[in-house]
Formats: sequence, structure tokens, C-alpha cells
Amino acid sequence: MQEMRVSIKGIRFLKIVIGVAFMWGFFFPHVCYAEFASNIPFENASWELVHQESLVSTTGNVQSICCTDDYIICIENVNDQNTDPDVVSAYYKNTVDENGNPVEQYSLAKRVQSASYEHANGMAYNPKTNEILVALYTSLDESNRGCIFAIDPDNLTFKNKVQISTDYNILGIDYMEDKDQYIIQTNSDGGYSFKILDSNFQVVEDLGEYDGTAKGSNFQDLCVDGDFIINFPLTLGYDIGNYVNLYSISQKKLISDAVMNINPKNAKVVEPESICETAPGEFLATVTVQLNDGSLHMYLYKTVVPYIFHAAASAKNGTVTISSNELARSEDCKLTFMPDDYYELTNLTINGSEVPVDASTNSYTISDIQSNVDIDVQFSEMNTLSKLDHFVATLLFARYEKIEARQAARAEAKKEAETTAKSDETITEDKKSTSENVEKSSTNSKDKDASTNADKTSNSIKKSSPFKWILLIFIVLFALFGLYLRIIYVRRVRYLKKRKARREWERARRIQEQDFDDDEFDQI
Repeated sequence: MQEMRVSIKGIRFLKIVIGVAFMWGFFFPHVCYAEFASNIPFENASWELVHQESLVSTTGNVQSICCTDDYIICIENVNDQNTDPDVVSAYYKNTVDENGNPVEQYSLAKRVQSASYEHANGMAYNPKTNEILVALYTSLDESNRGCIFAIDPDNLTFKNKVQISTDYNILGIDYMEDKDQYIIQTNSDGGYSFKILDSNFQVVEDLGEYDGTAKGSNFQDLCVDGDFIINFPLTLGYDIGNYVNLYSISQKKLISDAVMNINPKNAKVVEPESICETAPGEFLATVTVQLNDGSLHMYLYKTVVPYIFHAAASAKNGTVTISSNELARSEDCKLTFMPDDYYELTNLTINGSEVPVDASTNSYTISDIQSNVDIDVQFSEMNTLSKLDHFVATLLFARYEKIEARQAARAEAKKEAETTAKSDETITEDKKSTSENVEKSSTNSKDKDASTNADKTSNSIKKSSPFKWILLIFIVLFALFGLYLRIIYVRRVRYLKKRKARREWERARRIQEQDFDDDEFDQI
């Protein structure tokens, strides 16, 4: 009874372990993440102007930017001195809209002006809650101090607000989807510190203060890529140009500050405001530009930085080999398939999309990698005829490989002998006699080794081949015997048909000649 109780407890414990493992795998699946190719990704980056437009307000600034699956969202702070409603605009992120209709990329899709978001210095999009979070930076309304506002991305209207702290305001914010966490940067009241928040906006880690770590006097909005925080320092009025900062979360320090090479024509003032990542390694920045005539404009600049993508593959009833698990942008990824014995390739899926392939295909190349690659390969059991073909082909291929090995061994021995002979020609006359003896002994030794290797290869062929060849001959003889039986059967059928036809003809002839009926003929 005691042993039974222990056994039952053990089974219950095992069930709990299996349940926990299953739930962990379900909620935290294995995912491959892309990453920067170096610690200076924005060094000498090329920034392309993709959109520009005049601001709605003559006193406004487009302070922040983020992106959803279909739209690029920007907030224009209409007036920093009052709480007038700010302008929230959505631009098409892709060349088609959410319904698949063709549109002009980066053109205006919709615009709403219904609520004030203070300075609206930073923005982030959370796809899990389908919310846009706004870092206010200022608090003209004292009740907004340390708050984050939420916006509905579908109608661009205010939803609610969450207060993080009353000790500081928040400069920038971004959401880390893989960890379901946020990263914020405080204003000077919090020492420009980076903090990590959980999904309920509770501070779970303080990464320290970063006052004085970068050029300029303040910071703009931020975005996060892997272990790195990217933001713009506020250098307006310093006449030192514009920069892109790169901070490491794990190292808790500034890694690089690359010059942002943008030169709008006829520009009097150029101020990078916010940056977001629209695709792995692709960034979009909003820049406020004041022209020489005093007019204010919003410029959107795009850059693509060197990036490393990851490839992961799984296979059933066989294996798939990837040319490299780490792939640079635009690189090709070659897959090599190796099914188990008597299995063949039946299905290839890349990033969830099925790719048509032939069963005899042993390799496939994915061109121009621009994202992580998830590969799934299925091998299915061959039919009987295919199994027979595979068996015969395997025998012939094994024989071919052994012949190739023997020829390669002989060629290698011959090549070594020729190389030795050529090198010995350069030896001086004083050492000729000695070197010739060495050469002879060396050559004889190598010839013997080559001969021995060839003999071993030949012997291994002789030892391993008879059974396979006897089996192959048996299969051929069995096929010939079947063909022989088939011929005999056909000939016998033809003979019986002719015999029956002749008998019928004979019966008819006798009836006509003697006028017998059928019963009489049968008696005869």
C-alpha cells in the first residue's frame, strides 16, 4: 500500500511537471530574434526623405512617431503653452491599406484633433492591447504629472491615462513585445533615467540615470531594438549637428552617438524629434524643419541599417541543413534536405507559407533575406514502387562511390609522387646522392601506402559487393521469371481462344453438311 501511494504521488508530480512545461511552451514559445550587425549601426547611415508636409499649426511641432501594422502615427503638438487639442495623424505604412487596396505609401490616411496630449514627446504601440501609449513630458495640467495617455489606434481618440509617478515626467516610451514590457525615459527630475515597466506599468527595474552622457541638454523620444535603446539628443541651438544615440540595456551605458546626416534644402532650423522601427533594421524618423521663409514642416526620413537575421528549421522523418543560422540582410539562405531511408520530401513551409517543391528536390535557396526565417520540412513515406527504385539507386550509388574512392586514392598517390619528384629536382648537386636514396625510399613507401589503400578499397568493395550484387541479380531474375510467366499465360489464353473458335466453326460446318442439331452434335 505504501509503495502504491508513492507511485500515485510520483504520477501526480509528473503530470504537474508536464503541465507546467506545456503551458510554458504555449505562452513562451521559442522565437528567433534579429539584431544589429554591429554596435555602430547608424554610423554613416543614409537617411532618405520619404515624405514632407506643412504643419497644421503655425506654432506646432510633430513631436512623436510610432507605427502599427498598417499605419504610421504622428502627434503634432499644436501649442506648447496651452492645452489646445493636438493633431493625431495616421499615414499609410505600406503600399496597400488594411483591406488590401493600393495606396500611396506615407500619404495621409486619417487625422483627428480632439484632445490635448501635453507636449506629446514620445509614443509606442502595444499590439497585444491594441493601444498607443503617449509620453507627455510636460504637465500644464498638474494632474497629468508622471502620466501616460492611451489612444485608440482605430479612431485616434483618447482612451484613458495611467500615472507612473509624481516624482518626474516621462520623455519617451517604447514597448518590448517579446518581454511584454515597456521602457521609459524620465525628464531631468528623474535624472533622465531609463526604467523598465511591466505590462501593468509598474517599475520592475531602474537602469540608472543618464544625465550628461550625451551631446546636448535633453532627449527626444526613444525606441528599442533588442538590447539597445535608440534616441535623439536635443542639440538645437548648440550648432553641433544632429546625432543618434545608442544605449545598451545590459551594459547600462552609451555605446555610440552617430552623426545623423540630413540636410534639407533652404532649412533654417532642423530638429529630429522621434524615431520608430517600421521593420527589422528599418527606421523612420520625424524631423521638424523651419524653412528660411519661416514656414514649419514635418519631414519623414527613412534609413536601413546593417542587420543580422536568424534562421531556424525543423524536420520530420529527415533532416534539413541551413547554410547559416545567422544571415546578413539581402543574403541568400540555402537549405539542404536529407530524408530518412524510404522517405521523400512532401512539404516545405517558410514563415508559415507553403512553398511548392518536387519530391526529388534535395536543396532550395531563399533569396534576399529581409527578416527572420522559420522553416518547417515534412518528409513522407514512399510508395512501394518508389521504395524499390530508391533501393536499386542506393546500391548503384554505393558502388559508384567506392569506385570513385579507389580512383581518388590512386590519383592522390600519383600526385604526391609527382610533387615529390618535382621538389627533389631543386636539391643541390652535393646532396643528390643522399636525397635520391631518401626519394626512392619515400616514393616506394608512398607507392606501397597508395597500393595498400587501393587494395584495401578494392578488398572492401569485393567483401561488401557480392551480397548486394547477388541480391540485385536475384531481383532481375525474379523480374525475368515474372515476365516469362506472363508470356506463357498470354500464349495459353490465345491458344484456348483459337481452339474454342475452331470448335465452334467445326460444329457449324457439320450441322450444315449433315443437318445435325446441337444435341446430336454434342453426342457425336
